[in-house]
Amino acid sequence: MGNLFDNAKNKKTTTTKKTDKPLINIKGEDFDEKLKLYAKLKKETDEIKTQLSIVQEEIKLKTIPEWCDLYKNKGSYPGSALVTSDSESSYMFVPNDKYYGIDEERASELKDKYGDDIIQEDVTYSFNSNLLEKYAQVISKLIEESDDIDDDDKDNLIIANKKVGISKGTIEKAFSLGDGNVEDFIDEINPIYTLKNPKSKD
Repeated sequence: MGNLFDNAKNKKTTTTKKTDKPLINIKGEDFDEKLKLYAKLKKETDEIKTQLSIVQEEIKLKTIPEWCDLYKNKGSYPGSALVTSDSESSYMFVPNDKYYGIDEERASELKDKYGDDIIQEDVTYSFNSNLLEKYAQVISKLIEESDDIDDDDKDNLIIANKKVGISKGTIEKAFSLGDGNVEDFIDEINPIYTLKNPKSKD
């Protein structure tokens, strides 16, 4: 009887061969009209989604400095805000305690500028696959109890994958951490914003 890794590797699996897609032709004018309408509406919807994305980005970029001014003047985190226009059209501006990804270099820059607490680190550990295969028999017999692994390899057996990001709650400390320069600090941490419930008075 082989070890657990050999057993798993030698298991038979059933695979389905890929074939060309079959063709279904549905007769009738009613179905034909609905299919053409579907294609037309799908195209229009895609175009509207693109326009919506552009307009949302423009609105967001106009709102962020105003929201930062509100934050600064209040001296504390204001949370969501109702944004209105000359016609009293409105939407809800929602800053989220979530942030776009950063790399280790950017994390280091932010730590140097604002302190270690601004960054959170999530580390996951995995086995080095080459060494895992090399010592499969030993691992199958409980690796942690084994003396059969070379000391030099033990240090390389486990791989740590680290992910860095802005710490939760940072957006609520923008006034203090940024020394009152709220907009500059917000730009540094790059939070994610949500635009909700748009209403038009026209």
